[in-house]
Amino acid sequence: MPELLIEFLSEEIPARMQAEAEAQLETRLFKALADADIAHGAARRFSTPRRIAVAVADVAAERPDRIEERKGPRVGAPDQAVAGFLRAAGLDSLDQCVVRTVGKADFHFAVTTVPGGPTRALLLDIVETVL
Repeated sequence: MPELLIEFLSEEIPARMQAEAEAQLETRLFKALADADIAHGAARRFSTPRRIAVAVADVAAERPDRIEERKGPRVGAPDQAVAGFLRAAGLDSLDQCVVRTVGKADFHFAVTTVPGGPTRALLLDIVETVL
């Protein structure tokens, strides 16, 4: 699996601040990868007075497909509520929804599969988020 190396060059970083800067970079990078649903391995951190870097091992080349569920109106809700839900969920009719019981009431749920894709396409956004 590929390794991801992010290195930031900067002005002089005092020695007492380097370890904290490494830790913050690693934390932000792990959060961005998790938010993008990208699997990865362990990280190694590096710093010098003018650079901070994190190398992440075993970064997945592809993101998996994921299933998203969106809770809608109750079964038997007014037509306006149903129409608004269908429009927001990008569906044409309630036939595309699943009915589930939540508590004591039945609700419509829009269940959609969001396709994964190559990790490479998201790396620029991830680096900008981390920065």
